[in-house]
Amino acid sequence: MLPNSSSDLLKALDLLEERLFGLPVDVIGKDPAKVPEDMLDLLAWEYSVDVWDRSWPVETRRMVVDRALEVHQFKGTPFAVKAAIEAFDYEVELVEWFETSGMAPGTFDVTAWLSGGGGGWHGGVIDDRARSVLNRVLQTTAPVSRGYSARLGRRYQQDVFVAQVVQSRTTQVIPVEFPQISHPIYLAVLVHTASIQTIEAHPDDWL
Repeated sequence: MLPNSSSDLLKALDLLEERLFGLPVDVIGKDPAKVPEDMLDLLAWEYSVDVWDRSWPVETRRMVVDRALEVHQFKGTPFAVKAAIEAFDYEVELVEWFETSGMAPGTFDVTAWLSGGGGGWHGGVIDDRARSVLNRVLQTTAPVSRGYSARLGRRYQQDVFVAQVVQSRTTQVIPVEFPQISHPIYLAVLVHTASIQTIEAHPDDWL
């Protein structure tokens, strides 16, 4: 429909517009739940996703991208920390210092549980990969002015819990490291209660 006198640039733009309108609506809409899988990397870059791995299952990558805007909106708050960790299929319990006794003022405590059923990208296994993801999420979303402690554990159907515990309480954030250790591993058994007995791990105890 362009006149014969149209410039080459105008003709090229017209062709580009035609091709864009020919794209599927899912591609144009940028909905993380609907876009083709090969577009997720581009959306992760556009949404400034802090922790990303192409090897994760597509469901995990979609969830991480979907939560990215909310995480960035509230970044630096306990809410953002919880939201970012939950995107990786962890069950998260976050307690701030004023909600319990025995914690240093200004700190918060994070417990991330893996399902014992083998679901999710982590397969319910506490390994270097699961520890690395939790560590990286905490480093990129935790408020820089606050200290925290972190635990990574596995939840079983019979209300039996196995957790590897690493504690770090300071006046400023220190990256939480989850070293490869076979000891100590702490067991806590729940009998009609939601409380967890926590035993602090000290660097001298690590193997």
